[in-house]
Amino acid sequence: MPDDVRRLVIAARNVAFGDPTDPEALKELDKASEAFADRLPWQDEPEEVAHG
Repeated sequence: MPDDVRRLVIAARNVAFGDPTDPEALKELDKASEAFADRLPWQDEPEEVAHG
């Protein structure tokens, strides 16, 4: 499994099943999700914008 996927899943689990207000857990989730920011559009963003 790619490291970026592993990091994202672990960070998401820490927030979902731990303390969802823990600033360090949220910071790690934010960092882990950055690896996917240019590959996936935001909810209201057109698909072609996300892929450049």
